[in-house]
Amino acid sequence: MKHNIHFILRIAAVALCAMMLLTASACGEDTPDVSSEDSVTNLNIETLDPAIMEFLSRFTDWYYVEGSETVTYDSEKAGDGTTNILYCILGDAGCADWTKYSLSEPKDVYNQKKLDPKKWAKESGGAYKVFESKDADWIAMNIFNASEKDIEAMRAQGEANKWFYLEDGKYYKVIGGVGDPFTDYVINSAKTDGSVYYINYSCYIDMAEGREFRASYTAEIQQKSISGENYWTLLNFSQDESGKSADENSEIKGITGTWIEVSVYPRTLTVKEDSTYTLDEDNGKVTIDYEDHPDGSKSVWYTFTTNEGEFWTSFAKDEENEVQNDLWSGQDGAMHFMRDGIDEHLTADDYCLHTWSSGRCYITFEKSKTGYVASVKWANSAADSTQWTYNCVFDEETSSMVCKKGATRVELSTSESGKTKTKTVYKDGSGSFLIKSGTLRWTDDKEGAGNDMYLIRIDDAE
Repeated sequence: MKHNIHFILRIAAVALCAMMLLTASACGEDTPDVSSEDSVTNLNIETLDPAIMEFLSRFTDWYYVEGSETVTYDSEKAGDGTTNILYCILGDAGCADWTKYSLSEPKDVYNQKKLDPKKWAKESGGAYKVFESKDADWIAMNIFNASEKDIEAMRAQGEANKWFYLEDGKYYKVIGGVGDPFTDYVINSAKTDGSVYYINYSCYIDMAEGREFRASYTAEIQQKSISGENYWTLLNFSQDESGKSADENSEIKGITGTWIEVSVYPRTLTVKEDSTYTLDEDNGKVTIDYEDHPDGSKSVWYTFTTNEGEFWTSFAKDEENEVQNDLWSGQDGAMHFMRDGIDEHLTADDYCLHTWSSGRCYITFEKSKTGYVASVKWANSAADSTQWTYNCVFDEETSSMVCKKGATRVELSTSESGKTKTKTVYKDGSGSFLIKSGTLRWTDDKEGAGNDMYLIRIDDAE
């Protein structure tokens, strides 16, 4: 009787589950898709484990596919003959750093009298490398996720092509020689689904004439715990087909160009497409940083770090405009840079409504019957000063104030009694004024008094 009751209850439970599934289907309720885009999270590349790029840069520098200019790797097809990861592990500079693992390191042999068993090294003067096959196989299977069947196929291919061979538990490979790749890597983006990490990065080659872009790559990696140690392992790797730096398609492109600091002593900032920057004589790198907010939103920051690894500053990304014309630093906007040459729709009021200053120099503009008067006052000391006066017209084509003739320079000296003496130095000067990148540039044609001077706006007219 108990068995019958249990059987009836099991039938009822199955029927109830079927009804629930049918009801959910009728209501349009689907099983959550764990592979949806929502399951992939953007990572802050500044806080990534440094071991990731150590692993990927070593692999990228020394992984290659014979007869192919572009390279790919698929751990599920490691033994299909299109690639041979075992050959690259056994390379003169292998694609894996053996020192990272508790394995016997390869040995270099240079002995014409004691050649390798098959005497492949005879033509190279007796230079060959010897590897413990179990250790090389361990790297192939655990770090590059190849199977034992893949290993067998790669061994056969390696011997057939005279790349390497197996003899008495050891791999032998002729030494061909290597050179320093002189490469540098920049991470463009990093994401994870909680298990697999998706890293997109670019490679640059340091040339005598400067840094040259080589290619961008995407790698799928996963961390494994083996015998109590954590190792990064490779699942898939591919070279971007576009042939362009991933930086060109990243958010960095919105700030590439030349910038002028809005300051009495302005600095020039140049951001390049390869995510490097120069600040006057200093150099460094630009990376993307993300700030999470309690409401789930994110802020994007351009983080500037010197080549010595020291933080310089961060500028907020303009979320409304793809190409920025202003850079404000930090939360307080203490530093302000404007894109060089960006001053659209300037009018005469942009000059007249403000007082402009640089050190002891002050410039104001006032409307006159014939145009505008620019007054330049330079305090040489508490008692002595110089004053320039320019009768200008506003040139709408260049958005500048222009004085073609009749500019004057007057020296003023005040005695202890309070009397002021004036001395006119000239009355036949000319010059112009131009607002550029948020600063006022003064050009004095007569003597060049305003050369290399940048004046900033210090107050607004009431």
